[in-house]
Amino acid sequence: MEPRDHILAVVDTMEDYESTLGLAKDAIDHGGRATVLVHLGDSDRAHIRQYAASEELALHEAETTYINATLDRVRAFIGADHAAASVTDQVPDGRAVIESAVASEATAITVPSRLVGRRSWRRAMARTPLNVIVTPVAA
Repeated sequence: MEPRDHILAVVDTMEDYESTLGLAKDAIDHGGRATVLVHLGDSDRAHIRQYAASEELALHEAETTYINATLDRVRAFIGADHAAASVTDQVPDGRAVIESAVASEATAITVPSRLVGRRSWRRAMARTPLNVIVTPVAA
């Protein structure tokens, strides 16, 4: 990675996201930047509902706690001061992520292989001017 690199890392909690975060951290360690987009999947939603019920919390309170814990793990992995991170419960289509990456002047995007399996993502990845790194599923 070069010092001017800016990685947009799409993280899917349903997959092993350490490989994606590892690439973001590598960019940071070499003087670059990283933007991390964390997607909460159906299993995350189920955990949030279970947590809310067991702790007798409103769903939005449990969700806030879960999201903050997820962001804390991301920041701890890549360095709290060096990356912007956000969480979404809806994975935008690949084209929207590419547009965001281009607008933020990213030089590369990392995408979990599960998302690249979707037709809209494959098309977007094929058309992007950015370097695309597909991260593998955990073995």
